[in-house]
Amino acid sequence: MKHTAQPQRSTTNIIPRIVNIALVTAALAAALICTTLVQAQTYDRLHRFHGAEGTNLRGGLTGDANGHLYGIAKNGGDFGVGTIYAMKIATKRVVALHSMQYVEGEEAVGELVRDAMGNLYGAARSGGLHSCGTVFKLDTKLVLTVLHTFIDSPEGCNPWGRLVIDSGGNLYGTTYAGGQSRWGTVYKLDPAGVLTVLHSFSVSDGIGPEGGLLLHAGYLYGVTTGAGLYGYGTIFRVQIATGATTTLHSFEGTEGMDPDAALIRDAAGNIYGTTVDGGAYNKGVIFRLDRTGVLTTLYSFTGGEDGGSPRATLVLDAAGNLYGATPYGGMHGVGTVFRFDPNGTETVLYSFDNIDGSPNGNLYMDAGILYGTTGNWIFSVTP
Repeated sequence: MKHTAQPQRSTTNIIPRIVNIALVTAALAAALICTTLVQAQTYDRLHRFHGAEGTNLRGGLTGDANGHLYGIAKNGGDFGVGTIYAMKIATKRVVALHSMQYVEGEEAVGELVRDAMGNLYGAARSGGLHSCGTVFKLDTKLVLTVLHTFIDSPEGCNPWGRLVIDSGGNLYGTTYAGGQSRWGTVYKLDPAGVLTVLHSFSVSDGIGPEGGLLLHAGYLYGVTTGAGLYGYGTIFRVQIATGATTTLHSFEGTEGMDPDAALIRDAAGNIYGTTVDGGAYNKGVIFRLDRTGVLTTLYSFTGGEDGGSPRATLVLDAAGNLYGATPYGGMHGVGTVFRFDPNGTETVLYSFDNIDGSPNGNLYMDAGILYGTTGNWIFSVTP
């Protein structure tokens, strides 16, 4: 649920939708790739959070070479607006590194990014001096610095999704709203704290970027959750040097709609992602966009035991397997962790139950083990 102070997504289509999901042909449904249901060899609830440590874990995890996981809790802590925490994997011990205050940012629900020095960076989608969100840094001495407080126009409002950092220490991210047309922005924040808006979205090239960005070779890649040619969202590319923005693909419904997670890239230059809705059953898809700009729907979720409405960024291993999580479906209806292999088979590794809660945020893989969060748990899955 988005914070009530934030601009809400319109329930009215900006552009008339031309695809009726209910009329997807039987031929498309018959072509769906098969699913297998296999409970994980190992599933472990590593730690259950309590108020002082933080509650409502809504972001993904990141890690370091010393066996620590880092994340953000949306609520709890000393001031009730969340914490930045660390967990030692070997001992399952959690420490609240910092309790957020409203002026520092509220609803910091994205994934932290870590630089080579061990500093952690994140974005809060509300709070700050202007209630439009912040970008912050937690250094290795556990001192938090607000690097930027957003002003609705022209910078954008409600920074969303994970940040990315380049070798020069520049941070890149998106805002869900605000900017020149009030539909969100892509921005750069340099080490001196100077923010540059690289692109402001309009209806034609998409609205409401949420998933965060992929950085590669001087370009930023991301998705918007709505609008584009058909009203179902887009895949875009921004050239950092010039801000030139290209719509690589507009979703039309049967191939997916409402992409809500960051993109990933393989060594061959293919881009992979997920959508929350659309596909053969209107429960989301896994897709691939190749280097020539051709989009292929690799898998359509049914919303049943295979899961539904994936929101987490995919993880790619060395063998070409894709891993992800869904907040719905599975054996108990509250989500899954899945693997999608290069042969086109989706395997459910774990189905969450009411004790676990639904998975929130992105997965993190370390030494072949997947780590993630539900409402108040950190968990691991060994495929």
